[in-house]
Amino acid sequence: MPTVWSHKLAEWVQLYGCTTFHPVDVSVLVDAEKAVGSLPTDLRNFYQATNGLSAEGLRVLPVETPSDIKRTWDGLRRANDQSKTKFLGADPSLLQRFLIFAVLTGNACAAFDRGDSSIWYEEGGELNQTDLDLAGFLEAALKEA
Repeated sequence: MPTVWSHKLAEWVQLYGCTTFHPVDVSVLVDAEKAVGSLPTDLRNFYQATNGLSAEGLRVLPVETPSDIKRTWDGLRRANDQSKTKFLGADPSLLQRFLIFAVLTGNACAAFDRGDSSIWYEEGGELNQTDLDLAGFLEAALKEA
């Protein structure tokens, strides 16, 4: 069953004190996908409920939005641009394989495998695959934050 993001986000704000933002307009998402490639359905639906999420130790990257450029500048596009990213060692083969969508602590990131939409995260300089969906991954990260 698909996640009802508005309900899940309201629950997380209450439980974990995270910050959410205004949803992303579909035209802005389409523009972002031209730059970074197709978004997994769950991530696309997430952005239609909130343009990012922020909590101690976790930041789901925002989609660059012209009307909120100051907050969204350092977001999804820059994280997935080889010439600007600080993630995955800016390795072209890793950036081609993965779509970075979140910052964990420091320069560690979380990413979707573009092939099978599995979620991976960096820890100690290594990539680790999870068996979680986006909601499960974010909830686990919020609990740790």
